[in-house]
Amino acid sequence: MMDPKPTFPEMFHPGFLSRSRDYKSSAKFHTRTARPTKYLFIDFGLSVKFEPGQDHKAHPLRGGDKTAPEFIRIERKDEYDPFPTDVYYLGNLIREDILRKTKGLEFIIPLVADMVQDEPTKRPTMDQVVSRYDKMMRSLSYFRLRSRLVERNEGPCQLTPQRLQCDLNTIKFGPVLSSIKSSLKPTESLSLSTLCLIPTPPRPLEAYYIDESSDFATKGVVEEHEALGTSNSDEESAAG
Repeated sequence: MMDPKPTFPEMFHPGFLSRSRDYKSSAKFHTRTARPTKYLFIDFGLSVKFEPGQDHKAHPLRGGDKTAPEFIRIERKDEYDPFPTDVYYLGNLIREDILRKTKGLEFIIPLVADMVQDEPTKRPTMDQVVSRYDKMMRSLSYFRLRSRLVERNEGPCQLTPQRLQCDLNTIKFGPVLSSIKSSLKPTESLSLSTLCLIPTPPRPLEAYYIDESSDFATKGVVEEHEALGTSNSDEESAAG
């Protein structure tokens, strides 16, 4: 669930999100880059409230995600600690709906791997997850954070005029890109990798990548943009 208030300060029509709340005009909005928003992962329908100091014990409730390893080993009448299961649910959501479908978030795979461990006691707490995630985000460069996610079944990076317009609205690369964008005809496309509009320094990146033949991830070395001759120290420190 997303909190729309930062991006839509005057909100929008509940039935037509592109229209204003009274439907008389287009909805006014800001990009998520200019006004960062908040995403909430919830399932209040299967939630249990614990008072401060109360023992964290509950009976298993199998919701939409029925893959939690601890549920395979216990009966419905048994009690368990639901907090490590919440960590698993969030980690599995990221693994299945994001990491397996897109490229570009390899830096988060070690954290997700810890979150989905079979043994609940070996998973980090949610506070530890947040702390590790914040530390990783602070180590990444601006361009790494602003790069788009690429679907795994996507072909060569082709930019249509509409896609380039979207990129120009979120990242300002100056009049050079604007002139390129305006010169494109509606039927033309632009190869971002050919033009090297966003040069990435070369680096032997010690990274994790998804291996479809394995259960989750395999560690490997990725060589990127060997033809560029710029320094790689910043990116190496960011990847670490």
